[in-house]
Amino acid sequence: MFIFDFDRTLTNGISSPGETNLSMLVRGGSSTITSLSRAQSLGCPLYIITARRPSALTVEQINASLDNAQSALSPFFLRGPATTLNHNEIPLARGGHIYAADYQKAAALAHIIGDYRPPPSIYFFDDVVVNSYIVATTTSKHLPPKHPPISLTSFWWDSFEEEAGPDPTMTPSHTATTDSNYADHARHMLAAFGVTASECDERIELYRSITKGSRSTRRAGEALKEDELARVKAASKEVRANMGPLESVLGARFARGPRPPPPSNDWRAKAAADKSRAAAAKALFRDRPVSSLPPGLLSDPRWETMFQVESPDEGTTGGLTFVATLSGAFAIKSANDLAEEYIGTHFLHAAGVPTPAVIMTFPGDEEHACILKAVEEVAKQYSRRGDAEGATSIMMHGLTSMRKFDGPLLLMELVPAASTLNQIGGRASIFLEPDMDPLSRTRLESIGRMWILDTVLNFRDRFTSRINYSEYDAAVVAAESEEDKVALTGNCDNVLISEGGVGIVAVDSHVKLIIGSDNSDARSRSLAMLLGSVSSLLADESSNPISFDWLRFTVEVVSGHSLSDSALEAARIGAIKGLFATSSAVSSARAEIEKGIANRNEKWTASLLRIDIEALSLVAKEVESKLGEHCEVCVPPQPLDVPAALEPNVGSTVEGIGASPLLWARLSDELKEALVNERVLGISPGPHSAGDFWYLEQGA
Repeated sequence: MFIFDFDRTLTNGISSPGETNLSMLVRGGSSTITSLSRAQSLGCPLYIITARRPSALTVEQINASLDNAQSALSPFFLRGPATTLNHNEIPLARGGHIYAADYQKAAALAHIIGDYRPPPSIYFFDDVVVNSYIVATTTSKHLPPKHPPISLTSFWWDSFEEEAGPDPTMTPSHTATTDSNYADHARHMLAAFGVTASECDERIELYRSITKGSRSTRRAGEALKEDELARVKAASKEVRANMGPLESVLGARFARGPRPPPPSNDWRAKAAADKSRAAAAKALFRDRPVSSLPPGLLSDPRWETMFQVESPDEGTTGGLTFVATLSGAFAIKSANDLAEEYIGTHFLHAAGVPTPAVIMTFPGDEEHACILKAVEEVAKQYSRRGDAEGATSIMMHGLTSMRKFDGPLLLMELVPAASTLNQIGGRASIFLEPDMDPLSRTRLESIGRMWILDTVLNFRDRFTSRINYSEYDAAVVAAESEEDKVALTGNCDNVLISEGGVGIVAVDSHVKLIIGSDNSDARSRSLAMLLGSVSSLLADESSNPISFDWLRFTVEVVSGHSLSDSALEAARIGAIKGLFATSSAVSSARAEIEKGIANRNEKWTASLLRIDIEALSLVAKEVESKLGEHCEVCVPPQPLDVPAALEPNVGSTVEGIGASPLLWARLSDELKEALVNERVLGISPGPHSAGDFWYLEQGA
């Protein structure tokens, strides 16, 4: 487990607005990002503990930094609702894997450790020597009396070379503050990290020499020197240039003159009317989320007809937006690792796993620009109806997430009327037992394929089993609390189950064989575990398929239902079918990579080239060889007929509005009326709800 301070540990201090150089935004630049990616790919938990004030607002501020200036760090730290809590009467704030603890970082770390049984090896990093020393020496005091010993290594990430070396990359620290690394009370702490007293004195003198004289004083009436005057004039000119756009906006606002004062004693009535108007606007979509609407086809999305935009609940997948057009419902993703998901999805689909249809669109493409424009137009529609909250949410979450990575968007056909594996509850006995439902066997075989093919991709997120966790059996035996058991099920939200269509779909699938993110020993261990599992799969007796007892445990934890042996056998058969499809799936993935490189988009090409397709091909050859050793018990399945993951929402359109009949039938009468009035009859629902913010719209 890796724990980091935020300011000047993960970040490089305070960067200038508009800075794009990664090394100026993230301390260590690309090396830090590569290391974080490697740790994440190996399944290591990553946390932030900031010394800022322990409040929900602080967590939101860190989230805002991860969404903007430090967006390169965003994929590595799990988000969650910002809440405040107490650990042994010490106030903390938390949002997912992000903590705010003031200087009580040892208490925050103890709270994190409490979520893990047994705790992993812990590595803590901070740029302040006091924090690093206190975490190293006092964390155990914040744990329960009988807590097992922990393995904790605390690092002081010394910034001296970066601040005072020959090529400085950080602003020098101030040595005159009480929290300075070189304060008198910290001398024994510095010594613990190898900085002697004489070296400390030398550093202090050097810091003083590079900060002394940074400001000069003038006597009253003394004329500026020519070079000083030139600098002042240049700075003044730059300020006027930067103020130009703001000046035009303010000028347009004041040109309209003052707003007329409201009638006396009428402000309450206006406030009530605005509140009622906002409630009516929200009611248009009540109980009708995008996910409940029929899916559209990426071959005919009609983005310009978009009318509904939603972001997932806070704490779930970042960079994901759901949208509805008059053709149907879609999902749009923006992230740094879209190439991994795009190729991973194609690989699974080629190997017989039902997946949503996905395509990419790039900055500069007409479709990319059309999507961004349509999302902004929907926000304005919400605002004109009086829903300021909904409009702001679309602008701040939906549109910002699509723009922040300045990269491609992954477009996905939405899976209709689906529940995650975590949500099926009592329906598991119907959905996942052979002969109980026409699609049960398909679902079970697909789960088997997902499990074994995720391992081929080195993707460890969806399911947890002994194939990707060497201590799995011991951890299952030791798991007593419900929380401990849930932690051993994986991320079952990436498996969607539905009553119709193909019955099951794999989402959020990634290839994690990345060049430079893993070492040869780790890959050798993973390959050995995979090949061992292949032998176990092929040797299992159909009446006692022990290789899939992990699935029985997982389903029982998330739903309460214990799968029968026949259900596990169906999953085993699916896994074997997936193994036979591995080589053809690798060929499909290679073709997609080559096609993507031919696209000639520089960023996309660089992302695709990070995928180690040769390593994936090697894994496929090893699997094929292992299958050959067991040819006497294996009969290759018939050629795969991979079904589409959704039923096409096609047919004639509703006259006048041009909407899909299936989609139109699912909308409320009030929303239908609003769309017809606004888009067919040209009737505006009213003025914008958010005042001057929306007057930036041309001609508002």
